[in-house]
Amino acid sequence: MAQRGFKRTAGVMMGIFAFLFWAEPVVQAAGEMETVGRDKPHKMSWTEMQRRYDGAFVLSAGRQSPKVALTFDDVPDPRYTPKVLDVLKRKGVRATFFVVGTRARKHPEIVKRIRREGHAIGNHSFSHPDFSRLSLAHMKEQVLKTEERLLPLAGFRPKLIRPPYGEIRPDQLDWTRREGYTVVNWDVDSSDWRQLTADQVFRNVTRAVRPGSVVLLHAGGGEGQKLSGTVQALPRIIDWLRNHGYQPVTLPELLDTPESLKVSGHAPKPPVGAYPGGKSGERIPPEMYDFFYPFANGFTFRPVPFVWTASKVELNRTFRTLWEQHIYWTRLTVNSIAGRLPDEAPTTARLLRNADDLGAAFRPYYGPALANQFAGLVREHLAIAAELVTALQDGQKAKAEDANKRWYANADDIARLLGRINPYWSEAKWRAMYREHLRLLTIEVSDRLAGKYKENVATNEAVEAQALGMADEFTFGIVRQFPRMFAA
Repeated sequence: MAQRGFKRTAGVMMGIFAFLFWAEPVVQAAGEMETVGRDKPHKMSWTEMQRRYDGAFVLSAGRQSPKVALTFDDVPDPRYTPKVLDVLKRKGVRATFFVVGTRARKHPEIVKRIRREGHAIGNHSFSHPDFSRLSLAHMKEQVLKTEERLLPLAGFRPKLIRPPYGEIRPDQLDWTRREGYTVVNWDVDSSDWRQLTADQVFRNVTRAVRPGSVVLLHAGGGEGQKLSGTVQALPRIIDWLRNHGYQPVTLPELLDTPESLKVSGHAPKPPVGAYPGGKSGERIPPEMYDFFYPFANGFTFRPVPFVWTASKVELNRTFRTLWEQHIYWTRLTVNSIAGRLPDEAPTTARLLRNADDLGAAFRPYYGPALANQFAGLVREHLAIAAELVTALQDGQKAKAEDANKRWYANADDIARLLGRINPYWSEAKWRAMYREHLRLLTIEVSDRLAGKYKENVATNEAVEAQALGMADEFTFGIVRQFPRMFAA
């Protein structure tokens, strides 16, 4: 419902539109929503705000890149959000969804789906008031209550905020900047909130979009509000963007900023202190942290049992699913190459997509740059594997040896990156795990090419078990590094 057309609208008209179109009333029950304050709306233009709050208030990215961000406000809405997600999944596009806290409370499963499918999540207030008419204290509460709602669903506190109607005052921007948030409005307004036809939504976007644009769309509306034009226009918009050289991405990727709000420092290195089986003053060894991790209590630390909260379970489920897919599509690709099947190209393409999915899982914690670097290394790992299988199948020994050498060098590069970005990940341990992964895959491929199908199946089970261990290693390391993100 955030639209620039409302920016110049009088406060009375804002209240009327909110009453007519917003499913959640502006004035909630006690404790749920703050009444409109007496502060007068600000007079500063968005352009002035972007200049004054450079990097903290954004309308678009630089114009040098062909990337654009599709953003969807007022989610989750069971009528339209799943349909939008279906289109994005079918088109292989990741977008950014700005979540309203009261709606997340009613439809948590949709928020989880947004997260599960690799989209970015931003904060769109708790009950959709006009921030510029709230006191600073009330505006803060809108942001923080939504964070509390999103933390157990998304596993993090969003760095990105989009104020309802795009309205926010300079004193409120002073606070968001101090706290490390990025407020993102838009430079392309689809005006789909007006219940436009698909052709109208399509024209509004394609006529205004430029490199670096942030496009405002809606995947949720008020009671009786129809957004079928948005759903119908979305596939055409995506096709048009791609045909004209644009690349649809998430806001964190467009702006090169983390999706999650940075907590104050990382979890400490394993502390010095007594632990079961250890001596007083001895440093707790990393292997103990499969079951214990640091817990701050004043200025001292003590090991405590690893407790599985809902957010930790969800993180582990995400990585286990991705590694299951990694093994599944690797096996199908090997079988396609070995059998010279006609599905080799699409199967290989689906395998390579696993690299992007793993990168998306990293993005909330390490930002787009490191996530993309990791995804690139995983993609290289998968591409070399396919190249190696083809060389072995064709009996090209020299090519196979070269691919194998590069495969192991790539594994070492992955281990080096992981050991660098997380203090609880050991480069040596990751190198050993990835090399074991390659060793088992090599046996599996050799058995398949030799027609040893029984042995091939047995090795695949070992590959799967070892890969799930790697998924768990991802989980434990991230939880220890960002403990505040997994408290619930």
